[in-house]
Amino acid sequence: MTPLVLTDLPPLWVGLGCQRGVTAAAIAQAITQVFAAHALDEGAIAALATLQAKTLEPGLVKFCGDRPLPLWGFSPEELRQVRVPYPSDRVAQRVGCPSVAEAAALLAQQHAFALGIQPVVAGSEPLWVPKQIVPSALGAITVAVAGSVITEGDSCKMG
Repeated sequence: MTPLVLTDLPPLWVGLGCQRGVTAAAIAQAITQVFAAHALDEGAIAALATLQAKTLEPGLVKFCGDRPLPLWGFSPEELRQVRVPYPSDRVAQRVGCPSVAEAAALLAQQHAFALGIQPVVAGSEPLWVPKQIVPSALGAITVAVAGSVITEGDSCKMG
């Protein structure tokens, strides 16, 4: 398992939905495009999260291995419990939950809280970027970003 590494930047949790067979290069291009459009620093990515069934997808494994970033997977049941701004009936029919990218980003942020990283301060929006659909040669890649800040005096439990 890739260890969680934090920078001086507030950690960002990327949720990603994709088609089978997506390449690491296509994922990199999609994330770069979304981060550039929203003035976010890719160096702040703390982990990538997706549907559990996608965590063995070679392109995702390569993308995370090259960085190195943890790749967290969540079940359709877990993702279905998360309220998101843009649920999709089409996605629900295909994978069993109405959101992958947004729900996975938010669950990753919550998972980080359980690891000892504090979420965004009360009253602010944890979903910094709602789902962004980026076309690729093998189908669309959907990216969403949730954010956190570490409060002074808190530490991240690496383990």
